[in-house]
Amino acid sequence: MNEREKALRDRLWRVFQGEAQEHIDALSRHLLDLEAAPAAEVAASLIETAFREAHSLKGAARAVNVTSIESVCQAMETILARLKQREVSPTHELLDALLGATHLTQQLLQAEETKTPPPSIVATIDTLKKASWARPPVPSTKTATTKPAEASESLQSSAFSFPGQPPSKAPVTPVSAPSSPDETAPSAPAPRSESAPAETVRVTTAMLNAVRVQAEELLADKLAAIERAAELRHLSATLAEWTRRWGPALADCNSLVLHPPTGAPPTTTAQAAERLRAFLDWHKEFLPDLDARLNRAARTAAHDRQSLGAKVDALLAGTRDLLMLPFSWLLDGIRQPLRDLAREQGKEVNLVIEGEALELDRRVLSELKAPFLHMLRNSLDHGIESPAERQAAGKPRVATLAVRIAPARNGRVDIAVNDDGRGINTAKLRQAIIKSGALDAAKTAALGEDEVLQWVFGSGITTSPLITDLSGRGLGLAIVREKTEKLGGVVRIDSTPGQGTTLRLSLPLSLATFRGVVVRVGDYSLVFPVESVMRVKRVTPQQISTLENREVIVSGGEQFSLVRLAAALALPVSPTTPENAGHRPVLIVASGGLRLALLVDEICGEQEIVAKKLGPQGARLPHIAGATVLGTGRPALILDAQELIRLAVRQGESGTAAQPAVIATDMEADRKKTILVVDDSITSRTLLRSILESAGFTVETAVDGIDAFAKLRSAPFDLVVTDVDMPRLHGLGLTEKIRGDTNLSKVPVILVTSLDSSEDRERGLEAGANAYIAKRSFEESNLLDTVHRLL
Repeated sequence: MNEREKALRDRLWRVFQGEAQEHIDALSRHLLDLEAAPAAEVAASLIETAFREAHSLKGAARAVNVTSIESVCQAMETILARLKQREVSPTHELLDALLGATHLTQQLLQAEETKTPPPSIVATIDTLKKASWARPPVPSTKTATTKPAEASESLQSSAFSFPGQPPSKAPVTPVSAPSSPDETAPSAPAPRSESAPAETVRVTTAMLNAVRVQAEELLADKLAAIERAAELRHLSATLAEWTRRWGPALADCNSLVLHPPTGAPPTTTAQAAERLRAFLDWHKEFLPDLDARLNRAARTAAHDRQSLGAKVDALLAGTRDLLMLPFSWLLDGIRQPLRDLAREQGKEVNLVIEGEALELDRRVLSELKAPFLHMLRNSLDHGIESPAERQAAGKPRVATLAVRIAPARNGRVDIAVNDDGRGINTAKLRQAIIKSGALDAAKTAALGEDEVLQWVFGSGITTSPLITDLSGRGLGLAIVREKTEKLGGVVRIDSTPGQGTTLRLSLPLSLATFRGVVVRVGDYSLVFPVESVMRVKRVTPQQISTLENREVIVSGGEQFSLVRLAAALALPVSPTTPENAGHRPVLIVASGGLRLALLVDEICGEQEIVAKKLGPQGARLPHIAGATVLGTGRPALILDAQELIRLAVRQGESGTAAQPAVIATDMEADRKKTILVVDDSITSRTLLRSILESAGFTVETAVDGIDAFAKLRSAPFDLVVTDVDMPRLHGLGLTEKIRGDTNLSKVPVILVTSLDSSEDRERGLEAGANAYIAKRSFEESNLLDTVHRLL
């Protein structure tokens, strides 16, 4: 293959990636809408659209020779064709098969992108074939009325699918050869380069044309700038001529006035006087002409600045629009795992979406994806009750989970996630705050109800009695707040016991620019986002007091720790000048539930900031979020208030009372911990031992519960990681024996098992386990995070 053909294949593959993802998201969305049992006309439209998506994806896969995706789409197309002809009904079993196949195409696409072994398609295609030839009775017309039980099994909504998560129950096994001629095995895709694919976004030709016209209009300003440069060069040459003439004229003036020549010929004196008179005559005309030219240049420059500014603003707005996507783009990536989680927990949920057409910056949506999924999972896992609980409380059997997106003032958007579940038990939350060590009992009791609710965003604070792969670590909502504030947003929570909980986010529509407060420390200019600045004030040395070896000030009746920003950032200290000796400016910042007063040399004002990312070296400085160039032409660093406060805490310069503690892991202490791994599979034991030893722990192993209990009684262990399904004594029995032994009852136990139903988790909790990790979604980081938390 020559270079031209290779470049063509690479370009074709990049196009296919974007197109395939759109088809997969659309397929998942339409199938989930179909599962909600809509009216006959709507159902027919959804089936037709899904059929077209599968057909288009099949054709695109064939074009780049990804036969595995092509084969799965062919099987899906067969079922959808029979649905169109009403030869089969859209039962939950059939839709499960289609959704599983859709998820499999996502896995196959990711495998091709990352060049990892793809999953087998054999079992999925076999399931689709069996589903397509099942012949349940099909009514001649489908009405809008469905059985309540059938309707409540699904998420009735207008959103959700999540690429990369395992939502469906379709089997995923290693690549295998087909067992019969009509089973198709995956084959290699078209050759392409090893480099990671660049992100793409589709835009309309109308938008591109608009941006092109705006760029073309800048050509006139380019020509005008050339003219202005020529004028300024002419002015410079004119001033040079003045300098050339002024030198001799000054010499003549000095010779005539200051040092008149003695006995000089009259002609010499007359000549000098004539030259001086000629210069003064020329100078009389020169100054008005120069003044007129400068005024004309100033007026033209002002006009050009206004014209160029308007065009640059229009071009910036146009390019910003190219990166704007509807909020539904985010929802498409979350819908299916939420539906599967509801099924796994036996909960019935009606998902309501309002305002999903509102457009946000793609970068905002990308950063929001993980925290938004945390929010929805938190509502579903913690807030929404089981159908039996809801009926016992007099609530409808089907819960409502609502997402509302609405534009706000000043280029921002408000997002609310509301559930009608059990609400937050503030008594349990207060206990969790005390247990985490963030506050003592007295300070916790002094918190108001609204204040205590905001502590759900504190790291390590959880009311869940069991750590699972979904909850219990106290990190989910902490991540939500951290991500939201890094985007320049704020998050709050409201809850009413027995009625539900609402999470509210306020975010910028775009990340292209933001309002920042510029400060000066020595010779350095620094920028804080306006959202992180509570207030600014000036203090005298007498207003700075010392409390427990740290400086504090009082503002608005509140006490704040005071940190000298120059010292925190290790910058040269500016000498005190008469202008700032009496009063010093202070910036009070707040982020992540923490507040701090920063002493600076000057507060320069507020202005629009265009943020630029730092290079790789910036990754070592988490408190520096980026850089910018100010209107004066000076470079400035953009500071991350949350990371800066943490930096000050680590340096011992801050100790703000009544705030969530920063919890650090003592790695040296961890290295001395001994963990017992219990599993009857040598492969699982080896894997777990390798992970834990790589993290610095001492690890012993046991083959079953009897072996493990004997080792626990003969040697000290700090933690047990055990499987559940084992011979002789299973993991639940081992956990019960540990809890029943006086000497072992405090040893934490983590269950790592393939049994992941809600009933299995409840049995683990009843047995006394501290954490429950499903092997289906096992990740190394998940295990280590849980171990660190329990130790």
